[in-house]
Amino acid sequence: MTLCAGQAGRMSSRRIRALAFGAFVLVALTVELIWAAPYLGRAGRAVGNADLGYLALAVLAEIASMLSFARLQRVMLGAGGVRVPLRRAAATAVAGNAISVTLPGGSIASLAYTSKRMWSWGASAPLIGFTFAATAALSTTALALLGAVGGTLAQDTGHALWSVAEIAAALAVVGALIATLRRPDLVRALTGRVLRLARRDTSRAEIIAAELTAIRPGVVVWSRAFTFALLNWATDLACLLAAAHAVGVEPSLHSVVLAYVAAMAASSSIPLVPGGLGVVEAAAVLVLVNGGLAVAGATAAVLVYRLISLGAVALVGWLVVLAQRQRLVPAR
Repeated sequence: MTLCAGQAGRMSSRRIRALAFGAFVLVALTVELIWAAPYLGRAGRAVGNADLGYLALAVLAEIASMLSFARLQRVMLGAGGVRVPLRRAAATAVAGNAISVTLPGGSIASLAYTSKRMWSWGASAPLIGFTFAATAALSTTALALLGAVGGTLAQDTGHALWSVAEIAAALAVVGALIATLRRPDLVRALTGRVLRLARRDTSRAEIIAAELTAIRPGVVVWSRAFTFALLNWATDLACLLAAAHAVGVEPSLHSVVLAYVAAMAASSSIPLVPGGLGVVEAAAVLVLVNGGLAVAGATAAVLVYRLISLGAVALVGWLVVLAQRQRLVPAR
């Protein structure tokens, strides 16, 4: 009888937490929809007059972008021996992105959600940490490479050199990560120090170090991962370019690349603003106008791009989250 009461109490507690989480998400999304209403209205009007062929191309490019990011994470998990079907990885990538761009402080919530999914696939905590670190370093390198290309095409030496410096810094991080994983004694010492600082049981240092040093991605793995990181950004950039053509404007390639890189930099610089709403649009429009586009055309292009890359992807992502939670709810 006591056991049944305890089980009922735990189920009730889980239900309360689920309801509280659902209420928080609902309130957050409602506030953001009200806040984003002017953007959505203008984006909707721009889409209404858009070329359907280019619009479809923009949607396909965004799908390719999300699949590329999912494949990037799959490659990194595979380096630690965890094999994940692309369907599951893609669903997690889309859902994690939705959480990240719509909730206040969504980046942390997205990391927690993705970590939980990776754990359910059999990934250990060290492998999950390695996957996040490697993915971030490769993505930073790929975006900086795009910036260098844009600066070179625009004959902007300063921008190109700054991007090269960012690439060098990101590659240094990757190199340090590879070198560290090849030094079991160093990994063991660093792990023990981190556990002591976190006031955790240091006896686990040996196990964690063994799991980390067992991750030995070769040149082929790193090359494949970087290719997917580059494709993730390049296809998202292609979405912006297709959106511009969909609304009847034809920006130069270098101005689109620079506008895209500026928008992504603006988004990461203000993480508390969900999805960088307002900040990303302003940065991209400013660079496009600087590149010769009229304000109306640049604004329409960016709004259509954001409606697809932010709005549509977030909607699909939350539908995935709801479907996953529905499967976890026990039948009465």
